[in-house]
Amino acid sequence: MKGKEYKESMKIGLAGDYLVAGMLSIKGWYASLTLKNYPGIDIIAHKVGEKNNLRWIQVKSTKGQSSILVGRLKRGATEENVRSKIVKGDYIFVVFDQKVNESPNVYPDYYIVPMNDMVQLVLRTNEDYFNKKHEKEVAETQPVAIIVKSLEPYKDRWDLLDE
Repeated sequence: MKGKEYKESMKIGLAGDYLVAGMLSIKGWYASLTLKNYPGIDIIAHKVGEKNNLRWIQVKSTKGQSSILVGRLKRGATEENVRSKIVKGDYIFVVFDQKVNESPNVYPDYYIVPMNDMVQLVLRTNEDYFNKKHEKEVAETQPVAIIVKSLEPYKDRWDLLDE
């Protein structure tokens, strides 16, 4: 990734982390950013209530992209592989419109995917990739990119964190 693209990507990623922490706070959670000191976890969130609820959250942010890279897996990856390499907690995807730089009135979409759902989504995405026909032979390890449209059932589902 070129220098300018990398800086833009870092800014979008940081903005997503802070926006998610803010949204969690509004919704009654105590949210602490890990400042990249904890691999695979961006926010540790705690909600005090009827049950003490602690969540580890990975935030993935993008601007104007149709898919979001979440990691790399081998052909035939298992649930155990996904949990050890990619999914350490719940995921919150922050999707900014391409025009976010042009207008202060453009707000992102949030997709809240609980950990177990995310594991299944990653497994399905990986399996679909390796099962489709390719013109050239593909390497045994490939990036796993979640298609934003596949996240639609999770749009603004903050309630899933309370379960």
